[in-house]
Amino acid sequence: MRPLRFAHISDTHLVCAGSSEWMFQVQREVRDPRRNLERCLEQVAQWQPDVVLLTGDLVHEGQAEDYAALRQLLDRALPGVPLACALGNHDRRGPFRQGFLGQAPEEGPYLAWQPVDGLGILSLDTPYLHGIQGSLPPDQLDFMEQALQTPMPRGHIVLMHHPLVAQWPWAQLETPARWKDILARSSVKGVFAGHLHSSFFALVDGVPYVNAGSLAFGIDYDADSSIYTDQNTYGLGSLGPDGALGLSPVILEPARKILKRVRKSGQS
Repeated sequence: MRPLRFAHISDTHLVCAGSSEWMFQVQREVRDPRRNLERCLEQVAQWQPDVVLLTGDLVHEGQAEDYAALRQLLDRALPGVPLACALGNHDRRGPFRQGFLGQAPEEGPYLAWQPVDGLGILSLDTPYLHGIQGSLPPDQLDFMEQALQTPMPRGHIVLMHHPLVAQWPWAQLETPARWKDILARSSVKGVFAGHLHSSFFALVDGVPYVNAGSLAFGIDYDADSSIYTDQNTYGLGSLGPDGALGLSPVILEPARKILKRVRKSGQS
């Protein structure tokens, strides 16, 4: 069994049909996140991934037109490549289902499981009940526990928007008591997240936790503020036949400019 290749893309914040003043500022002062995504996908296509992992804030305003534009960009650059998504606090479930999946615009939580070349990919919906704060309610853990019972040759990975492990403890989602027990009895090879606009990796109880940066704008954090920059990053990786995870963060654009500093919590 050959290694499975993947790209990990998060927080693209695509805006085509909306009217976000903040994203228009990013477009004016830095560059269009759509162009960042196009450049990223050109590089990803050379990697020849078996699947693309998208961990939320796919678009900025949750418009069906934006989701349709995102899907068109992905399908054009990576025809036939499977896409696995988790939704973020900027995403809206009905428009996502309509514009990205071509389904009826239902507003329930987006929970999904899909097999890709022997790997089971599980998507959770951490913003569904508590928006930007995020949560993992019992019904999602029930879904996760049931899905992970399906035997897969390569095991499973879990996608979510809010990270359970982060370089800043105050920024991570509270881990439910059941989480570690479910993982201990599973074949999970990695947990992939976004939200913080900053790349990060940690190994907890033998499980890799991977946080992707953003293709829209980067965020650095200090003791009392969030510092928004023009950095853009994504990730490439592989899962070997032995379950070993190989990861490579990619800096599309390094941080050269501070866009703003926010001294209290707010949406990102």
